[in-house]
Amino acid sequence: MLTFKPVAQRDLSRLRRYYKDCNYQLCEYSALVKLMWRGHLHPQYAEAAGCLIVKNCIDGKPCFDYPVPGPDGDEEAALCAIEDYCVEQGISLELSVVPKEKAGKLLERYPRFHLNNFRSWRDYIYEANDLREFPGRHYSGQRNHVNKFRKLYPEAQFRALGKDDLPLIERFWQDYTEVFEKTSQSAKQELALAKTMLRLTAERDRLTVVFDQVGTPTYAGDLARAIFDIVECGAYAGREGIYHFSNEGVCSWYDFAAEIIRLSGVDAAVAPCTSEEYKAKHPESADRPKWSALDNRMLRCTVGNDVRDWRDALACFFAHWDGDNGMKD
Repeated sequence: MLTFKPVAQRDLSRLRRYYKDCNYQLCEYSALVKLMWRGHLHPQYAEAAGCLIVKNCIDGKPCFDYPVPGPDGDEEAALCAIEDYCVEQGISLELSVVPKEKAGKLLERYPRFHLNNFRSWRDYIYEANDLREFPGRHYSGQRNHVNKFRKLYPEAQFRALGKDDLPLIERFWQDYTEVFEKTSQSAKQELALAKTMLRLTAERDRLTVVFDQVGTPTYAGDLARAIFDIVECGAYAGREGIYHFSNEGVCSWYDFAAEIIRLSGVDAAVAPCTSEEYKAKHPESADRPKWSALDNRMLRCTVGNDVRDWRDALACFFAHWDGDNGMKD
C-alpha cells in the first residue's frame, strides 16, 4: 500500500529527481508549484514502481497527479498502485490536471471515466526549468512593481473598467506597443485576443442565468434510445411501470449555460443570478422549482440501464452538431 508524506521544503531535492526530466508541459508537475501552493493543494507524495505519485487534497477532496516516471519508471504499475490505494481507502479515483497526451490512454483504461476539460490555458506563464528544478534562489530577479507603485501613488484605487473606458484602454495599448514592441507570434495572438474580448464587451451584454434552480439536462438522443429499447427491443417486458429517465448528474441552469458556452467556443460571458433577480427583470417568466432533478434508481435496479452523465451527453451533441446545418449524422 502507498504511504504518503506531506511535501516539505526538505523533500524538494527528491521531487526534483522526477520533475527535472518531466515533459508534461504543465506547471503543476513541478517542485516549486507544490511548495508555493501547498496551502491550497495540501500535497503529499509517495514513490512506487520508479514513479513519483502525488496526492493533493483540495477542499477536503483527494485527487492525484498523473504518475511522473523516473528513468526506469513504470506508469502502468504506478496507476495500479493508485487504484489499489483508492480501493483500500474507500475513496473515488480522481486524476487532476492530466497531461494532454495521457488523456486517451486513461479513457481506454477507464471506459467510464469522466473527463472534465475546463482549464483556461492562458492563466500563467512560468519559466519551465525554474518550476521543475526550483534551484532555491528568488524565483524572480525583478522588483515587486506593485509595492513600488503603491509607494509612489498611495492614493491610487482600483475600480472596475466599463464601456466608457474603452477609448482609454485602446490608447494605452497603442502607447504600450510603441514603447514595448512585441515581435513574437504568441504575444501578438495574446494582444489580438484581448482586443477581441474588449470588442465583445462593448458589443454584447452578459448572459445572465439563474444558479439556484437545479435539475438534470437530458439529451434527446439518449431518451430516444431508451424509448427504442422499450418499443422495439422489449427490454422492459414483464417490468412495466413508470420510470424516471434523465442523464446522470445535477446542475443549475447557470452550470448548464456555462458548459454550453465552453463547448460551443462562443465568446460570451455568463453571469449567475438568483431566481428573484431574474423574475424582477422578466416578470412574464414562469415560476420554476428550485429542485427538479430525477433519480434513475428504478431504471438501474430493474433494467440495469446505465445512463451517462449530462456533461458527456452534451459533449456528444456538440461533436455531432454542425451549426446552422443541424446534426452531422
